[in-house]
Amino acid sequence: MDNERSVSDYPRFGTPIEVGEALVNAGFDVFNMANNHVLDKGAYGVDTTVAFFKEHDLPYFGANGTAGYTGNYKDSVAFVEKDGITVAFLGYTYGMNGLHCPEEYPYMTETFDDTDRMIRQIKYARANADVVVVYAHWGREYKTQPSRSQVTWAQFFAEQKVDIVIGSHPHVLQKTDVVTDPESGHETIVYYSLGNFVSGQQKPGTQEGGIAKITIAREADGAVRIREHSLQKTRMILSEEGCWAELDTEN
Repeated sequence: MDNERSVSDYPRFGTPIEVGEALVNAGFDVFNMANNHVLDKGAYGVDTTVAFFKEHDLPYFGANGTAGYTGNYKDSVAFVEKDGITVAFLGYTYGMNGLHCPEEYPYMTETFDDTDRMIRQIKYARANADVVVVYAHWGREYKTQPSRSQVTWAQFFAEQKVDIVIGSHPHVLQKTDVVTDPESGHETIVYYSLGNFVSGQQKPGTQEGGIAKITIAREADGAVRIREHSLQKTRMILSEEGCWAELDTEN
């Protein structure tokens, strides 16, 4: 938030602009906005966040501000090119804690509610990128096993030929799996939940998280493939000085 009066914590979060600057300085360069707290400060919060990303020339996806809003399904897809390989990013959330997008901006946030729109977005991404990544804000909080809904959506993404799904919201680690589309044989790597990266939560399992490590390469035949994927576990260190994440080298 660019306004001190809008800074707040649970249950309606408002994060200081300085946190965004810290993320940029730490090396984060692509941002997903589709999550259950994205509308905590209404359109003002989305607009402030989008303005920050645009000011720093950072790709973002999963939500759109009011400035230049069109509602076009293509607006919520971000493309990043690196070493001749183009990766498309999309994001969806299960909901916004009972909040809803303003009537005049129905697609301010991308959700799982409009399957036809999702299919069009993924097809658009697939046609213009070598690799398609979906960030899915889904599942049940504090559950270490994926819900039936998560499994169903993972199968849907495989059938749409998404390459990688990164899950969040449960606040605890869940399994990584490879889901196959039975018709085409396309394989989708699914990280059902990476848990918490940085958090002050103290419920069991919430101090553990993971970093998805994925190697994408263009092979000699010209095709782009995911060579390998793994999970680097992290853990939170909580002290009187604050909290931070470090690599978990014991697991």
